[in-house]
Amino acid sequence: MHGVTLLLIALLGAGGPSEYSRSLGAKKLDQASLDAEGYGEKKGLKREDDGLHITVGPGEQETGWKTPQQLRIGGDFTITASFLIRKLPKPAQEDGTAVGMAIATQDINQPDVTLVRLRETNGSEVYRSIVKEGNNPQMMSMPGMMMGRRAMMMMGPGQPGGKPPKPPRPTFPASGDVVRMELQREGGTVRFQIIDVKTGRPRYLGQTQVPPMDISAVKLFYPTGMAPRPST
Repeated sequence: MHGVTLLLIALLGAGGPSEYSRSLGAKKLDQASLDAEGYGEKKGLKREDDGLHITVGPGEQETGWKTPQQLRIGGDFTITASFLIRKLPKPAQEDGTAVGMAIATQDINQPDVTLVRLRETNGSEVYRSIVKEGNNPQMMSMPGMMMGRRAMMMMGPGQPGGKPPKPPRPTFPASGDVVRMELQREGGTVRFQIIDVKTGRPRYLGQTQVPPMDISAVKLFYPTGMAPRPST
């Protein structure tokens, strides 16, 4: 069965105790709260003992959970979210099917930073970060990072009069059913990390710059519902 279970979201202040922690299990998330905080295909949301189960069929819109409207996150923070991935369907296009977390300083439908676990068109599963246009991504090159042939080719000289090359699309290998994503902000920098559940060790995936504003919303979602890239 295709689907994902959202287990837990937690917000920690800089060096302090947890300021906001929310189990998404049925005993902690009542139906009234889910009606207010869930979005997308509501029929695809199901409260279970271990978390919020999301099942989305082919072609259906992005579905998930978002923080209450009154919540605002300022200063330095660490946001973690845990997922149990039941199965990601193979997409027909890049970034077509993914589970992830996004934060926004204004409109959550146009997030500043998104971190996703996705299944590629070749069947492999990877992590990828996506930043809002105008932000300054600083993706580090490190062992385990994968770049497609198109991204490598664009580093060479362009063809006069041809279409502009696509930007690099760095990804990192992914494995395991339980995923813990983490976004850390220090000053104007947000770092992307994945926690290896088996070892408890974080994997640093890169960072980006964000505006010096409060985070107005966090959402956990499946799938991304991203628009297809232009064909070449």
